[in-house]
Amino acid sequence: MWAARAMTTIPEGNSFRNPALIRQAALQAMQGYPEDVLDVVRSCDLSSMSLTQLCYRPPWHLVLQPFQEGTVTVAGDAMHAMGTFIGQGGSFSLEDAVVVARCLARTASAARGGDHSPAKSVEEALKSYEQERKARILRLSVQAFLNGQLIVATSKLMKVLIRAALAVLFTGNSDSHGDFDCGSL
Repeated sequence: MWAARAMTTIPEGNSFRNPALIRQAALQAMQGYPEDVLDVVRSCDLSSMSLTQLCYRPPWHLVLQPFQEGTVTVAGDAMHAMGTFIGQGGSFSLEDAVVVARCLARTASAARGGDHSPAKSVEEALKSYEQERKARILRLSVQAFLNGQLIVATSKLMKVLIRAALAVLFTGNSDSHGDFDCGSL
């Protein structure tokens, strides 16, 4: 949270690349923190200071944008950055690895007797991977998004609406997001 406040204290333009301004903004945003924590920021080597602006991708972008082009795809956080609200970021990335490996193996065994080029086989495997992952990723991204909105909502009405959406969309076992059959590896 302090990073978001720090961003608002750094002036527009290229000054967000200025390490001294980054440190100053961080210290301003961290007012009230214990002195030993502030000392860590004060004693940081300025050459190691950087500020990265994060880009939020809403869940519906997962449906509207492709993950793959030719023989290149994205997986893990590059595809579906997860908030920590349902604790699935790391396991979801492992699922991606299992699914892409399965798709590559399936396509490779089907292509052995055919006249597909290796690049064409990889492209087909990645298309299959994208199709297989989209529904699950969208479901978990929406669940994580709504849980995050529930945390930051200030209006009681908004909290009720978000809880209702969670109840309607994710009925049954609230831990179902952890259900993924890896099958035989």
